[in-house]
Amino acid sequence: MIERNLFKILLTACFAVLLAPFAKSQEGKWQAAGAFEHWVDHLPYNTFEHVDELDPLVFCASQDNLLVIDGSTDEFTRYSRINGLSGTNITALRADAPSQTVWIGYANGRIDVWRNGTFQAINAIEETPSFTGLKQINSFAFFNGKAYAGTNFGLVEFEISSRLAGRTFLLGDNFTPIAITTFAINSAGTACVYSPDQLNEFLVADLTENLPQWAAIDYRVFSSVYDPNHIVWYDVDQCFVYAATDLTSGTLLFDVTEDSNGNWAAGTYPQPWGAGSFGGQEIQDIRVSEAWLVVTRDFNVIGKKSDAQNNPVDSINISNALFAPGVLRPLSSTFVSTENAFYVGNFQTGVLRVKDGTKIKRILPSSPFSNKAFHLVPYGLGKDNDPNADGTNPYAAVYRGNTGGVLHLPGALNELWSKAYSSDGAGRYENQQWTHWDKNHLYGLTDFVSAAHEFTASGERIYLSSWGGGIVELTDGDTTGWFRASNTNGALLAVNGNANDLRTGGLTFDDEGNLWGVQSLVAAPLFKKDVEGNWSNFALSPGADGVALKNILHYDGMFFIQSRTNGIYAYRSSDGLKRQISSGTGSGNLPSNHVLSMAVDQDGELWLGTDEGLVVLYSPSNVFNGGTSDARPILFEEDGVVQKLLGETPITSIFVDGGNRKWIGTRGAGLFLVSPEGLQTVQQ
Repeated sequence: MIERNLFKILLTACFAVLLAPFAKSQEGKWQAAGAFEHWVDHLPYNTFEHVDELDPLVFCASQDNLLVIDGSTDEFTRYSRINGLSGTNITALRADAPSQTVWIGYANGRIDVWRNGTFQAINAIEETPSFTGLKQINSFAFFNGKAYAGTNFGLVEFEISSRLAGRTFLLGDNFTPIAITTFAINSAGTACVYSPDQLNEFLVADLTENLPQWAAIDYRVFSSVYDPNHIVWYDVDQCFVYAATDLTSGTLLFDVTEDSNGNWAAGTYPQPWGAGSFGGQEIQDIRVSEAWLVVTRDFNVIGKKSDAQNNPVDSINISNALFAPGVLRPLSSTFVSTENAFYVGNFQTGVLRVKDGTKIKRILPSSPFSNKAFHLVPYGLGKDNDPNADGTNPYAAVYRGNTGGVLHLPGALNELWSKAYSSDGAGRYENQQWTHWDKNHLYGLTDFVSAAHEFTASGERIYLSSWGGGIVELTDGDTTGWFRASNTNGALLAVNGNANDLRTGGLTFDDEGNLWGVQSLVAAPLFKKDVEGNWSNFALSPGADGVALKNILHYDGMFFIQSRTNGIYAYRSSDGLKRQISSGTGSGNLPSNHVLSMAVDQDGELWLGTDEGLVVLYSPSNVFNGGTSDARPILFEEDGVVQKLLGETPITSIFVDGGNRKWIGTRGAGLFLVSPEGLQTVQQ
């Protein structure tokens, strides 16, 4: 399981409190964090696998969100679970023009129906006790006021007006469930269905019959054809069109037509759109929009318009020649007739509009590049760093006017703290805008898991830590250094001497501006880059040599370092004292040595989250001074029973806001906001 530091969905309300601790008044007192009124999602709006239209609106679905574009203005509205959608992991989307509805399907079987800007959920498939594990929605089609959902167990019929479920078609032998991966319905009610469980066959039936009789037809026009997909009904040509792969020629177009005797059979699609024109690329999607047949391929989008059967009157080829390199990465496309515009959903590059054949526009909402959020690192003084805007606030940075931001680290580690080979670079949220540093901009490194930020006399400097690759330095947004074993005076150490395996983890600055960090599975895991640029490292013995270490926390000259199975290691820079905080009375009294999170609050108390609950070390300096150094749970009484705050729930993330409240992320129980002392739950 991939670890996430807080949660996968980033929220602006969290960003508001992330920045708040850095907003101090002139007396150095912490200001209370302002109340938030609503949540805003920070999901990536850059990859759209599903695109369809209700002229002039264009609906573009990503994995967890929906973008609705008004083709007449190209203005857009964003939707996710916080403002309309009822689920995540979208697997299907299709629009129905007669009913002016858009149907959105999810992997768990839930369906959302959009109508006039509102969403209504259908839970019939999701909540049925049957077909466990087979409820994913794969496709939709519409006929005569009814919507049909293709699932991993069969076809389900819904009345569009009431959204009530009707018939269920189990198309396997003896009415057993089989997956329906693609299907379409023509204007007379004939359905053409494909299931991978049907060897080399489509199933065809008339849905107007009370008990449709499903006939099998061989889809293999050639013996080498396999893997059919993207079945659509193209009314102008009076045929079902589908893509299939040929062993020698790649993905090709074929059709299914009805003869004069009412028999259906597969055949080659007429030239110039037949097999000979489509070899060499995979077909990602096929859509029909009025008289247009739109085919999305790996590297281009082609479309044809016909006014009669086998009589094309217009065509288009949207290719890389129209765009900068790497922009056109098509996944799905549609055509909006009133605007004479094609809309192309792409992989990680947003939506491209091609109007009148040559007018190009890119629609790419400001959002994170990646949906992974392993670590969020705030920086800056917050929005109130200079409330009078007169320079009188002694805590305002020399980088005047900067309210700070959040660094987004999408790298990931599994339960054994091995990297997940995440190549999504790193991101930043500042001034309500997202920017992204591509992997290629960061020396090709992967798995960025931590960061540290500092303001300089003229700008800023950022350090990014790659688990496996070392540390990247960025100055004013440009890369200015890549630190590894060969250029850090031996401070950064390779695991087992492998120069390509530098497991650098957490980074932080001390009060003098020195950069500190931790590296895993080496003899001297703590390292430092001083303000003069000199590198050094330090052992954390006893017990820390070769140990898996990840995060680091600094407070008042003390460093606390998270290990995977050995609790917390502590280091005091003034005298080099080293200590260990672990389970057992007198040793730290942690509920478990598996520490998942840690934070120091404004009272200097160290809050520790483990896989068996939350504890607080109220005087961290006692770890070095010989005083009481055992952590304690937060106890409260409810209905006469003394309880521990959050019991034995795994605590995956802790953050202290400007009001000294604690935001506590858990594994399986959600997100909690508690009062400064932890005795009251403000929000869950």
